[in-house]
Amino acid sequence: LVDGLVVVDDAVTEQLGLSVTHTDQWAAQLLYGTVTSEMRSLTAQGTTITLRAAPGALDERRALLPFFTTGLVGGADRYTTGTLVATGEAIVIWATDGHLLSLTGATTPHRLLSIARSVRRAGAREWQQLLYGLHPDYRLGEFAEVARAGTGTDDSGAWKAGLQLAQRDGRTEYLWWWTWPDAPDISSSISAGRDLAGALTIETIVVRGATYVFVAAPTASAPNGAVVQAADGTATELRLSQPFPNVPVLVGVARVDTTGPVEVVIRTSE
Repeated sequence: LVDGLVVVDDAVTEQLGLSVTHTDQWAAQLLYGTVTSEMRSLTAQGTTITLRAAPGALDERRALLPFFTTGLVGGADRYTTGTLVATGEAIVIWATDGHLLSLTGATTPHRLLSIARSVRRAGAREWQQLLYGLHPDYRLGEFAEVARAGTGTDDSGAWKAGLQLAQRDGRTEYLWWWTWPDAPDISSSISAGRDLAGALTIETIVVRGATYVFVAAPTASAPNGAVVQAADGTATELRLSQPFPNVPVLVGVARVDTTGPVEVVIRTSE
């Protein structure tokens, strides 16, 4: 031992007839490998299932598994199941794409095995979304207030809503924004579901105490406006305007304070 670390003397191990198969500081690393990613999920029963990923192959662990588990079953489908001696949790361990994967949890090995078989390589679009999250080429731009209303001298019941621009990978994206019904000085936003300059778009955002209705259309289509009808029959005329001179999008926003379905009728050009 050197400062608490195990150092192998080859001459001594050879004299004793020992062959070192692995050295490590932690039992968990012997079992799971050097974990680079871990995800914990809560089951409906309130127990936790943990998925771990580490570089390596299952062959490196086969000789070690009997020291940590009981009831080992190695199937022909590359999955090995068992029960951890230390905790009584079930474990499933397998290897794919050069990584050692393991699932543990307070359930049966059979249940864990069904979950393990649903773990798969991410698709191309999923990889793209992950990379955006890790290395975001994303920049927020200008925002415009499209609609506002208020009641009372103290602005009780006041609200604002509009559109914000963003840039990702050289493309223009759009975000709807609105103020909270119970806190008009606080706003939230969400990405629009499509390219607003490409087609007519109608989206509703339901929040506590209100429903915001956003309507957008390309300037080339030039609709005359829209009518938003609430469940109680109240109708609101919606005028579409171009909030950004250099962006060919017309936008209108309305807020409905009654519960129930909302109907939107677009008035086309005559």
